[in-house]
Amino acid sequence: MTLHASITPKGIAVGKGQQLTVALDSNGADINVGEVLITVQEVAPRDSFEKGGKAPKFLVSFYGKIVNKVFQTLPTKDGSPSIKFPKWNPDDPAIEIVIDSITVTVNLPDADREHGVFEVGLEVQTLAPRRKLFRSKSPSFVRSFRHFMVNKIARPVVAFIALKPGDGFYAPAMAYWKDHADAVLAKFPLSLKEMLNILEKEKDKYGGYWGQINIVCHGRAHQLQLKGHPKWPTDFMHADQVEELLAYVPLSNGGVDDQTEIVFRSCNAGRDQQLVDQLRAQVFPEAKFVKIPKFIQRYRRFPGRTETVESFLEEITFDVKGHSAPTDAMIIQAGKLKAFKELRKRSPGLSPSAKYEDEIATFLRKEKRDFKQTYKDHVNANENAMVDADLKSLSNAELVKVCRNRWTKESLHTKSATWRTHHDRWDITVVSKKHTGNAPAIWFQVDSTTKPLPSPKFKMQGSGLEELGSGSEKGLWTVSGQGIEPKHVRIEIVKLTTIKVTALATATTKVVAGGKSQSLPNDGDSATATLPCVVEFGSAKLEVRRAKQYQIDFEAKRYFPTWRRIMLTYDAAKKHLDRAPLTPELSKSKHFGTSS
Repeated sequence: MTLHASITPKGIAVGKGQQLTVALDSNGADINVGEVLITVQEVAPRDSFEKGGKAPKFLVSFYGKIVNKVFQTLPTKDGSPSIKFPKWNPDDPAIEIVIDSITVTVNLPDADREHGVFEVGLEVQTLAPRRKLFRSKSPSFVRSFRHFMVNKIARPVVAFIALKPGDGFYAPAMAYWKDHADAVLAKFPLSLKEMLNILEKEKDKYGGYWGQINIVCHGRAHQLQLKGHPKWPTDFMHADQVEELLAYVPLSNGGVDDQTEIVFRSCNAGRDQQLVDQLRAQVFPEAKFVKIPKFIQRYRRFPGRTETVESFLEEITFDVKGHSAPTDAMIIQAGKLKAFKELRKRSPGLSPSAKYEDEIATFLRKEKRDFKQTYKDHVNANENAMVDADLKSLSNAELVKVCRNRWTKESLHTKSATWRTHHDRWDITVVSKKHTGNAPAIWFQVDSTTKPLPSPKFKMQGSGLEELGSGSEKGLWTVSGQGIEPKHVRIEIVKLTTIKVTALATATTKVVAGGKSQSLPNDGDSATATLPCVVEFGSAKLEVRRAKQYQIDFEAKRYFPTWRRIMLTYDAAKKHLDRAPLTPELSKSKHFGTSS
């Protein structure tokens, strides 16, 4: 005969009347054991949230015998109780353990370390007539969720802390979520895909569906500081990157349904509605909603309080254009003109009637300027685009204007390198310009020997024919010089290093190249010349050569002064520090960007 024991059901919630039943059976008709010790333990196996490996924690033991499958207690030989308990903490959650006609209430210790689920296992040791030991192979899960209810049924709250342990945000966030979540996992790096894998793997142990999933990571306007997938080369996520997750592997729902709340605890990213919508559509389509804060997320202890609280910071961040650090006066003026007006419109901690003069002194800043940002743009420019043949026609101011036009035309304001801002937010200067070689084109420069010629004087041509004169024929530009007749010279580009010059008038045309000169006295006379060369006709002179390529380096720079203070409810009758703390509320649209 082999003794078997089991503990059922495999999952219950803590609370009065919640019972686990110990059943005894064998491969024989009856069980009769003269002396047996039955021990119920919290076994703590390893999972994604709990490291495991700890010694089992004793919950209750029963000493007795088994007669015809029925357990009965026996007096112990040393006079101690037949049913033993450890020292209880009355605040610990409790369940009932049932063995046949015996029912006892058992407290479950170390709730703060069990991540919301106790794993209860069974050990049966026969002492007489023979010693044998039996352990249950799989535990029963006793769920103790304290923070979230759906239709009067408790669901787990989980928090992922995707921060480095040395990060200043890490310790207070851990302290807060140990008090406000059932299961907490802190790991770095930790991608969104890895979180979804964990949610899928552990959902059955945690009851099948999650209540609230909190993801703590850094953020800023337009992005989360979080890898979408471990293989991503970047450690941040924009709205236009979220869909790329699906290109790696399909995403599972991970125990998310229409009652599950998804909340990213990140700074400022909730202002980007497209990002919130993409996370909802591509990653959490089944969720009740996805929310991301619109303000700086903060965890800290307020004076006189022992618990860590969640709060927001009001922030005035603005840019000051310039290549040198702004003065205090510049910062104050920029803050007044650019930032405080916008803050007054959108901040729950301020009223539309709040005055700059009354409030600005309460914004604390550690430095006059928090940081500066420089954006460099390297442009390989042909002569006809940005500079003339001698690098003199376009001034630096004109080149900067061309750069600003290019910034808009090429939509540089949509790129992360420029913080998604337009060119007018930057002070742009020319750092350097240099000749980098010949371009694949022909450059023409026409000068008059007797008086200035009207603009344009320059042109660049890649192939074909050029006919110079005072006419307006297709493909010409007008040259109005003394002694120049219509269609005076035709130039055919044979190849990038060679041209054919044909006279179109009876006046003498001269071609000078390589120190040699050829005269073309008659209409129709022609000569071939290797570049560079000069063609003289009438009182005008035409220089023909390869076009040049230039590199122009621009630098755009601005400073970002930042003023911050704890967000408190606005009360015009009180000074800022005397006002009540304003804590984040998921139900308020001013606090969170939402997609539901």
